[in-house]
Order: sequence, then structure tokens, then C-alpha cells
Amino acid sequence: FQQIQEGYLVLSDNLFLNDITIFPNPFSSEVKIQTNYKHAVFDLIVYDYQNKIVYQNEILFSPACEQLTIDLSVLDAGYYYFELTTPLENKRFIQRLIKLKDD
Repeated sequence: FQQIQEGYLVLSDNLFLNDITIFPNPFSSEVKIQTNYKHAVFDLIVYDYQNKIVYQNEILFSPACEQLTIDLSVLDAGYYYFELTTPLENKRFIQRLIKLKDD
């Protein structure tokens, strides 16, 4: 059982990540991901409106790197879902972002 609730995908055991920020929204070419987790590995998957994976990467946060910039300039304008998961803890965060049309 899963449901979307205010930017989070709530799992059946009600585990979700609330210490993650993805901004700006809307974005034109880059997004920044910021977290309070000091030592964490996340799988990042970006889906388009047809639920097709358009970007996938493993990202690492450390005390020296609490914010990452992801270049998504190759994506078309539209709605995208950003999913961050912690493989070891089975926690998930999903946020919908809007990519603006390039100038």
C-alpha cells in the first residue's frame, strides 16, 4: 500500500524522509538537493509524466557535501517526479518538479 501525501510517498510502515529539499521549483536547467543527513547514499531517479526514467544516479552526502547540484538541462519542459531512496533503510522521498521551457 502506497499513497502520495504532501510531496512524500508514504509507505505501508509510514517511513518517509522529511529532511530533504529539492529546489528551485520550477527549474530551468539545474536542481539542488540538500539534506540534513551527514552520511548517506541515495538512489536518485527522475521520471517524466509517462513514468519513464529520464535520469538515474547514486548520490552521496557527507559532512563536506550537504548540497548537490544536478544538471538536467537536457530534459524537455514539463512535469517530473524526483524519487530519492535509501537502499539500506528502505525510505523514500518523492517530489514533483516543473522544468521550464528553455529560452
